[in-house]
Amino acid sequence: METNEGRGVFASGAGALLGALGVYLLIAGFGGGVDWRTRWTFDQAGRLELEGVFIFFGLVVGVVLGAPAGAAFAVRLAGRGRALRTALLALVLAAVSVTILMRVVPTGPNDPVIAPYAVWAAVFAAGAAARAIVTRRT
Repeated sequence: METNEGRGVFASGAGALLGALGVYLLIAGFGGGVDWRTRWTFDQAGRLELEGVFIFFGLVVGVVLGAPAGAAFAVRLAGRGRALRTALLALVLAAVSVTILMRVVPTGPNDPVIAPYAVWAAVFAAGAAARAIVTRRT
């Protein structure tokens, strides 16, 4: 890893999280209504409603566009190079990890609401891991 690259790793993770979360809130919050309390739960009621469709769409677009864009922006803001490589790897890692989590974490009406926390933690970890992998010296 490059000298003092820990800051770049954290910046990439935080950028990926903020980018994905921002896009998610824009699409799910305003597309499905402005009831912010239910936007944080990924529609744990188990019903497919119009709001649920916007929540799903917001999550997908947030992970696919928001996470890599946020990671690249944060890496550049931190004054580090290879932002495009970091963004592309963050996209792949975030998409794979969130897809796996959404299949593994229970999201039924009687299950505890842990899916949102697991998803956002995975997005942060994907951004940070992408930066760590990109800057690793062989």
